[in-house]
Amino acid sequence: VAVEHRFYGKSQPFSNISTSNLQYLSSQQALADVAQFIQWMIETWDGVTEDTQFVTFGCSYPGNLAAWFRLKYPQHTSGSVAGSAPVHAVLDFFQYLDVVDESLTAFTGIECDARISNATAQIESMLQTTSGQSQLQSDFKTCSALDNQMDISTFMSDLMGNWMGTVQYNDEHGNPIDIDYLCGIMNNDTYTAYEAYVQVNDLFLSQDNSECLSISYDAMIQELSIEKALPFGVGFRQWTYQTCFEFGYYQTTDSSSDAQPFGSLVPLSYYLQMCNDTFSPNGEIAMNPERNVNQTNALYGGNKPHGATKIVFVNGSIDPWHSISVTSDINDSVEAVLIQGTAHCANTIPYVKGEYPVSLAAAQKEVNHIIGTWLEEGNQ
Repeated sequence: VAVEHRFYGKSQPFSNISTSNLQYLSSQQALADVAQFIQWMIETWDGVTEDTQFVTFGCSYPGNLAAWFRLKYPQHTSGSVAGSAPVHAVLDFFQYLDVVDESLTAFTGIECDARISNATAQIESMLQTTSGQSQLQSDFKTCSALDNQMDISTFMSDLMGNWMGTVQYNDEHGNPIDIDYLCGIMNNDTYTAYEAYVQVNDLFLSQDNSECLSISYDAMIQELSIEKALPFGVGFRQWTYQTCFEFGYYQTTDSSSDAQPFGSLVPLSYYLQMCNDTFSPNGEIAMNPERNVNQTNALYGGNKPHGATKIVFVNGSIDPWHSISVTSDINDSVEAVLIQGTAHCANTIPYVKGEYPVSLAAAQKEVNHIIGTWLEEGNQ
């Protein structure tokens, strides 16, 4: 049984997703919804009784919810499988790019990483002059001018986002654009590092059927401010609300300069301004994302969940999110499985020999064994 999260997709409790309505969007409310749904199933579904055993599954943020459901509603579940679950909320998640850096080097050596760094340095230098900005606009096919700092940060975020998404989902679901593919472009010595970086951007524009690269911060805020919920897609405004009011997870360039190759022009302040401009443009709400992140960790325990039992955390070694998950056993019944050479949510992919690392098959077998043990023990 798959349960849709309130405020996402077709599960809309109100006619719009105004900021006042979004106060009812939270992980706590979502967990209560699942508990209510299970109780409804027990009362109305044939064959489902108080003795029926439920195991919660999720991946990424739903992985958090799977783990937290076992934590907060143990009477309703025999255990939880939390895949790629970033249960430790972090405001300034600079470690994300650090893992991207490590994964690029682990897969292809230092050359690709070094050439990204060289390209970034050239871009940052060009941004210092009007002529350089004009050249960047032409080379990277931006939809608008690079004429203010927020647009520059959006531009740099877009460029590094190509690499972030590729590493996070490397070679999953048959996507041909993986780490090896992009680094093959970067390491092509017929291009300079800068020219290769432009080629990578062109590739993603082509993949998205886009004629230009949107780098307007104001346009992004306008999109985030649309209060009409769509019955499809990720839920851009809703997820941004949850990051501002619960989790943070802002993937900044605030780590030390030698820890990642993407420069320093996407700082935490960029994301904090985004929260203000989207949800409190006139100071209607006292925004305090740092306090909200601390409250989330106090509520659930971060990567050391309070009194947890019967949870298995499954992560991929190259997935940047594993750095804020649980990657080592906490006790005899809260276990961690780290799958070498795999990325985000890899444990949910059916293993195909020769297509995925054998470590994935071994991990899935281990998780199945753990679930079997829970079911043998019954609802405890």
